Amino acid sequence: MSGTIRPADTAAVWRKAFRAADFVNPNTPTRSVYDFLDDNDRDLLLWLALHGMQPREIAWVLKQDYIPASYDIPDQTHLANLRVLVEEVVGELAWGDDGEEQPGALVDRLVARDDTLNWSPYYLRKALDYAAATTSTTNDAEVRAKLRDRAKEKLALNKWRVTHGGQDPRPGSTRESKQYLAALQGLEREEEVAQDLEKAGHVAGSHVAEKALMLEWLSKIRQAGGFPGLPA
Repeated sequence: MSGTIRPADTAAVWRKAFRAADFVNPNTPTRSVYDFLDDNDRDLLLWLALHGMQPREIAWVLKQDYIPASYDIPDQTHLANLRVLVEEVVGELAWGDDGEEQPGALVDRLVARDDTLNWSPYYLRKALDYAAATTSTTNDAEVRAKLRDRAKEKLALNKWRVTHGGQDPRPGSTRESKQYLAALQGLEREEEVAQDLEKAGHVAGSHVAEKALMLEWLSKIRQAGGFPGLPA
């Protein structure tokens, strides 16, 4: 593809990513980054990137569900390492494992993987929640508190619906109980997330908009050699 940036030495790209992430004890021999990113890790990483998720959010999802910390390193250090890894390898992943995968075939493969493993909207929502929680702060304690609050609001909304015949809390109601207020906040969050999911290409029952968005992001990443706006 004209105007794209491709790593000249695939092995060198992975070695650089591995060193940057610093996953292993420095006293042990360096191993391949493939020891830490299996097929599922790599596909999920790229799938999230092609939905417009940024390195910080992708690293958070991988840390939470796929790649636990190795050795005795602080949690935030592990997250920062993963973020570096995501930034370093996405440009190579965008070409597929064989380095020559066509855009349409790559997107179709990732969408099929999603259909099989039910990534969406679960992982998109996790990434979006983290993005929202880190909008005004990167302090770990504050971010975790915001994530807990969002989880409590979602739980409160679910409980409200169960105890009220599936009905949503009505704005303007005179009921000012803690349960009502939490459920109402949960409803507002749910509506915000629904809008964000739609922007990320998620439309229940259809992949048309999603595939178009993924192809757009794939083109951007290939042209930039990585995440747009970051050094290639």
